[in-house]
Amino acid sequence: MHNPSATSADVNEQPDIDTASDDYARRFSGGTGAWFLDVQARAVLRLLAPGAGRTVLDVGGGHNQLAPPLRRAGYAVTVHGSAPVCGRRVAADQATRECPFLVGPCTALPAGDRAFHTVLCFRLLAHHPG
Repeated sequence: MHNPSATSADVNEQPDIDTASDDYARRFSGGTGAWFLDVQARAVLRLLAPGAGRTVLDVGGGHNQLAPPLRRAGYAVTVHGSAPVCGRRVAADQATRECPFLVGPCTALPAGDRAFHTVLCFRLLAHHPG
């Protein structure tokens, strides 16, 4: 779904503005969407080392699909967004409102090398022109 208020620069350089929106989240509402998000979370958790104290950066994670299950599993989650608006769903969710939120370009993350044990990026790179 295209955000009608986004400029072409936003769409090209900030694709997570759309994926962090309520409209985008509605794609995963209902039983099928809940099932999909559960399968996704279980698959990610299987791939990660055990959580206690492990740090995770969710690049473009304003959709807030993975941060809640990762937090419940004991991971210290930081969410990245290309614009402050991308953090709205994270801040509104009781399970994730304590997660740090980093703002910066998807192609130049505002974190140092090896700052996190794991970096995730779902449904974002395919929308980036770079």
